[in-house]
Amino acid sequence: RAILKPVYLVVDRAGGGKTNLLCHVAERCGTDAPVFFVAAKSVPSADASAIQQYLASCYPTGDDPINDAVKAYEDTDIRCLVIIDGINEHLDPRGFNGALKAFVRRYYGKPVSFLISCRDLYWRYFEDDWWLNHGAVIYRDNLYGFSRAEYAQALRLYLRAFDIEVTPVDDAKEHLRH
Repeated sequence: RAILKPVYLVVDRAGGGKTNLLCHVAERCGTDAPVFFVAAKSVPSADASAIQQYLASCYPTGDDPINDAVKAYEDTDIRCLVIIDGINEHLDPRGFNGALKAFVRRYYGKPVSFLISCRDLYWRYFEDDWWLNHGAVIYRDNLYGFSRAEYAQALRLYLRAFDIEVTPVDDAKEHLRH
Protein backbone atom coordinates (compact mmCIF):
# COMPACT_ATOMS: atom_id res chain seq x y z
CA ARG A 1 0.00 0.00 0.00
CA ALA A 2 1.58 3.27 -1.08
CA ILE A 3 1.82 6.12 1.39
CA LEU A 4 0.73 9.43 -0.05
CA LYS A 5 3.18 12.24 0.54
CA PRO A 6 1.61 13.93 3.56
CA VAL A 7 3.91 16.94 3.99
CA TYR A 8 3.64 20.39 2.44
CA LEU A 9 6.56 22.67 3.21
CA VAL A 10 6.90 26.44 3.15
CA VAL A 11 10.51 27.66 3.18
CA ASP A 12 11.12 31.40 2.95
CA ARG A 13 13.08 34.29 4.43
CA ALA A 14 12.42 36.04 7.71
CA GLY A 15 9.49 38.40 7.40
CA GLY A 16 8.35 36.68 4.23
CA GLY A 17 4.86 35.93 5.56
CA LYS A 18 5.12 32.24 6.48
CA THR A 19 3.28 32.54 9.79
CA ASN A 20 0.61 34.81 8.30
CA LEU A 21 0.08 32.34 5.48
CA LEU A 22 -0.21 29.39 7.86
CA CYS A 23 -2.67 31.29 10.09
CA HIS A 24 -4.74 32.16 7.01
CA VAL A 25 -4.75 28.52 5.89
CA ALA A 26 -5.80 27.45 9.41
CA GLU A 27 -8.70 29.90 9.38
CA ARG A 28 -9.87 28.90 5.92
CA CYS A 29 -9.48 25.15 6.28
CA GLY A 30 -10.71 25.11 9.88
CA THR A 31 -14.24 25.90 8.79
CA ASP A 32 -14.50 22.60 6.89
CA ALA A 33 -11.99 20.23 8.51
CA PRO A 34 -10.09 19.66 11.75
CA VAL A 35 -6.98 21.86 11.87
CA PHE A 36 -4.29 21.73 14.54
CA PHE A 37 -1.80 24.60 14.81
CA VAL A 38 1.55 24.27 16.58
CA ALA A 39 4.28 26.86 16.98
CA ALA A 40 7.37 24.63 17.13
CA LYS A 41 9.00 26.86 19.74
CA SER A 42 6.08 26.05 22.10
CA VAL A 43 6.80 22.31 22.18
CA PRO A 44 8.81 21.77 25.38
CA SER A 45 11.17 19.03 24.19
CA ALA A 46 12.40 17.42 21.01
CA ASP A 47 10.58 14.10 20.82
CA ALA A 48 7.44 12.90 19.09
CA SER A 49 5.60 12.29 22.36
CA ALA A 50 6.21 15.93 23.37
CA ILE A 51 4.50 17.08 20.17
CA GLN A 52 1.53 14.81 20.88
CA GLN A 53 1.36 15.92 24.54
CA TYR A 54 1.49 19.56 23.48
CA LEU A 55 -1.40 19.00 21.05
CA ALA A 56 -3.37 17.19 23.77
CA SER A 57 -2.90 20.16 26.10
CA CYS A 58 -4.06 22.64 23.44
CA TYR A 59 -6.86 20.49 22.02
CA PRO A 60 -8.17 18.56 25.06
CA THR A 61 -10.22 15.84 23.38
CA GLY A 62 -8.03 13.01 24.67
CA ASP A 63 -4.44 11.78 24.57
CA ASP A 64 -4.29 12.03 20.78
CA PRO A 65 -6.55 14.74 19.37
CA ILE A 66 -5.46 14.01 15.81
CA ASN A 67 -6.61 10.39 16.07
CA ASP A 68 -9.79 11.62 17.76
CA ALA A 69 -10.46 13.87 14.75
CA VAL A 70 -9.64 11.08 12.29
CA LYS A 71 -12.18 8.84 14.04
CA ALA A 72 -14.81 11.58 14.14
CA TYR A 73 -14.53 12.04 10.36
CA GLU A 74 -13.83 8.41 9.39
CA ASP A 75 -16.91 8.07 7.18
CA THR A 76 -16.05 11.20 5.18
CA ASP A 77 -13.38 12.30 2.72
CA ILE A 78 -12.22 15.02 5.12
CA ARG A 79 -8.51 15.14 5.97
CA CYS A 80 -7.07 16.55 9.17
CA LEU A 81 -4.45 19.26 8.79
CA VAL A 82 -1.59 19.66 11.24
CA ILE A 83 0.23 22.97 10.84
CA ILE A 84 3.66 23.27 12.43
CA ASP A 85 5.11 26.74 12.19
CA GLY A 86 8.78 27.62 12.48
CA ILE A 87 10.51 24.28 12.93
CA ASN A 88 13.81 26.16 13.03
CA GLU A 89 12.62 28.08 16.12
CA HIS A 90 12.50 25.08 18.44
CA LEU A 91 15.12 25.15 21.22
CA ASP A 92 16.64 21.97 19.77
CA PRO A 93 15.98 22.26 16.01
CA ARG A 94 17.98 19.19 14.99
CA GLY A 95 16.31 17.06 17.64
CA PHE A 96 12.93 18.48 16.69
CA ASN A 97 13.61 17.53 13.08
CA GLY A 98 13.89 13.87 14.10
CA ALA A 99 10.90 14.13 16.42
CA LEU A 100 8.78 15.66 13.69
CA LYS A 101 9.65 12.85 11.28
CA ALA A 102 8.63 10.26 13.89
CA PHE A 103 5.45 12.21 14.59
CA VAL A 104 4.48 12.27 10.91
CA ARG A 105 5.12 8.50 10.66
CA ARG A 106 2.53 7.90 13.42
CA TYR A 107 -0.17 8.96 10.99
CA TYR A 108 0.91 7.05 7.89
CA GLY A 109 -2.10 5.67 6.06
CA LYS A 110 -4.49 8.04 7.84
CA PRO A 111 -6.19 11.10 6.36
CA VAL A 112 -3.74 13.55 7.91
CA SER A 113 -1.69 16.18 6.08
CA PHE A 114 1.06 18.35 7.50
CA LEU A 115 1.84 21.94 6.56
CA ILE A 116 5.25 22.92 7.93
CA SER A 117 7.26 26.13 7.75
CA CYS A 118 10.96 26.83 8.12
CA ARG A 119 13.11 29.91 7.65
CA ASP A 120 15.25 29.62 4.51
CA LEU A 121 18.58 30.27 6.27
CA TYR A 122 18.06 27.24 8.51
CA TRP A 123 16.48 24.87 6.00
CA ARG A 124 19.86 23.38 5.06
CA TYR A 125 20.07 21.89 8.57
CA PHE A 126 16.78 20.04 8.04
CA GLU A 127 16.84 19.23 4.34
CA ASP A 128 17.52 15.60 3.54
CA ASP A 129 16.01 12.78 1.49
CA TRP A 130 13.25 12.19 4.05
CA TRP A 131 11.70 15.57 3.28
CA LEU A 132 11.92 14.95 -0.44
CA ASN A 133 10.30 11.52 -0.06
CA HIS A 134 7.49 12.77 2.18
CA GLY A 135 6.97 16.25 0.82
CA ALA A 136 4.15 16.56 -1.68
CA VAL A 137 5.15 20.15 -2.40
CA ILE A 138 7.95 22.40 -1.21
CA TYR A 139 7.10 26.08 -1.62
CA ARG A 140 10.42 27.87 -1.56
CA ASP A 141 11.01 31.63 -1.72
CA ASN A 142 7.52 32.35 -3.09
CA LEU A 143 6.13 34.58 -0.36
CA TYR A 144 8.40 37.57 -0.06
CA GLY A 145 6.92 40.01 -2.56
CA PHE A 146 3.28 40.84 -3.02
CA SER A 147 1.92 41.02 -6.53
CA ARG A 148 0.75 44.52 -7.45
CA ALA A 149 -2.90 43.63 -6.72
CA GLU A 150 -2.00 41.95 -3.41
CA TYR A 151 0.15 44.93 -2.47
CA ALA A 152 -2.65 47.40 -3.09
CA GLN A 153 -5.03 45.40 -0.92
CA ALA A 154 -2.52 44.60 1.84
CA LEU A 155 -1.26 48.17 2.12
CA ARG A 156 -4.79 49.56 2.30
CA LEU A 157 -5.77 47.07 5.02
CA TYR A 158 -2.56 47.60 6.99
CA LEU A 159 -2.83 51.40 6.96
CA ARG A 160 -6.49 51.22 7.95
CA ALA A 161 -5.80 48.74 10.78
CA PHE A 162 -3.17 51.01 12.30
CA ASP A 163 -4.97 54.26 11.45
CA ILE A 164 -2.06 55.56 9.36
CA GLU A 165 -2.56 58.24 6.74
CA VAL A 166 0.26 58.16 4.20
CA THR A 167 0.84 57.77 0.48
CA PRO A 168 4.13 55.91 -0.12
CA VAL A 169 6.05 56.93 -3.24
CA ASP A 170 9.16 55.87 -5.15
CA ASP A 171 11.52 53.59 -3.18
CA ALA A 172 9.28 53.51 -0.12
CA LYS A 173 6.45 52.11 -2.20
CA GLU A 174 8.69 49.35 -3.61
CA HIS A 175 10.17 48.43 -0.19
CA LEU A 176 6.70 47.94 1.23
CA ARG A 177 5.85 45.28 -1.35
CA HIS A 178 7.16 42.57 0.93
